[in-house]
Amino acid sequence: MAYNKNTNFANERKYLNNLISGGGGNAEWAKNQMKALNSAEQKYGNSGGGSSGGGSGGGSSGGSSGSVGGGSGGGIVSVAASNPYNENTNFANERAYLSNLMSNGNYGQQEWAKNQMGLLTATENNIMQQRLQQQQQPQQQQQVNDLSDYLRDMYRQQMQANLSALEGAYNANVTRLRRQGELAPQKYDAMRNLAAAQNELSRRNFGEYAAARGLNTGTSGQAELARSAELQRNLADLGAQEAEASGNLESELTALDQQYNAAVAQAQASGNADLANALYQELVRRQSAAAAQAEADAEQQRWLAEFEASRKDAADNLALAYAKLEASNRKSTGKGKSGTTDDIGETTETVSRTASGNALLGTNGLPSYSDIRRTILTYMGQGNAASAQNVLNRYWKNMSAEQQYELSGLFGG
Repeated sequence: MAYNKNTNFANERKYLNNLISGGGGNAEWAKNQMKALNSAEQKYGNSGGGSSGGGSGGGSSGGSSGSVGGGSGGGIVSVAASNPYNENTNFANERAYLSNLMSNGNYGQQEWAKNQMGLLTATENNIMQQRLQQQQQPQQQQQVNDLSDYLRDMYRQQMQANLSALEGAYNANVTRLRRQGELAPQKYDAMRNLAAAQNELSRRNFGEYAAARGLNTGTSGQAELARSAELQRNLADLGAQEAEASGNLESELTALDQQYNAAVAQAQASGNADLANALYQELVRRQSAAAAQAEADAEQQRWLAEFEASRKDAADNLALAYAKLEASNRKSTGKGKSGTTDDIGETTETVSRTASGNALLGTNGLPSYSDIRRTILTYMGQGNAASAQNVLNRYWKNMSAEQQYELSGLFGG
């Protein structure tokens, strides 16, 4: 048990002294608690805080229950308790500890353990309900979009861009070659004119030379024939060169056409292969995403199944703990269930009405206190705290102060 500045140190010391006086295992526990109490009192001082109520337990979680208000009025008894339990608590260990204390402890320890068991159960139900609500919230289904059409469009655009680039280069080369073909006649005409001009210049120069030397007409005629023959040879060579250049130009155009068609075919084949690979990878991606979603759904279903099993085990363990406590109480009082004593030793034959005049449970056709408590525990074990609260409110006015006190502890305040 943890002590703080709100602890009523006088009441705690009185309670522990009673346990020490009784001897046995409880005395050893109380001695250790007394040391902790003395240390806390030195630290905080005797501020006269809240009472510990019916006693303290040695549970591993620590924590103390506060003062318990009494009375049999119309309202539910207020149980001011500090809650030492949270989502990190080992509820199974705590339940086993409290169950043992409820079965084997003295009256004070049993009362404290009952209060703590109610607080433990309420806290566990709260946490389990929160987890259940989180798991049952509609899960965001992973959207596995099919990008196949997008990929086809992207690769189609890429293909068009590649083909356009090839066509642009092809057209530029064709234009260049055709321009060369258009300029070739002018080039060779100029070369033929030059050859003719040179021949004419040579004829004039020879005429002047022959006149100056007094050469006869025969000599001049032979020279003219030689020049004419040379001119024809030059013109023939130029014609052959022009024809060869024209043929080469046509060959280049043919080769260019072939290269262009081959490049287009290769680009289309490569683009189709890339597209096919991209579509395959997209299929793998969608299949993997679908498998991951299926695994997440299966994991959620497994969690829900484990949760339901855990909640059922908790309810069974709690019912068993209270059954052991009832047996212990009957044994200590010497009266069974069929007698006139209810689960907390209240004799219904002797006290048939509450302090406010209402009929007690088990009289005037009302259900017994055992039935009411069992119903509340069943609802709480199922995690249905609202129904358990409704049952408590309905029969509250028909309970004794002790019964009201005990059931209030189940709700943790």
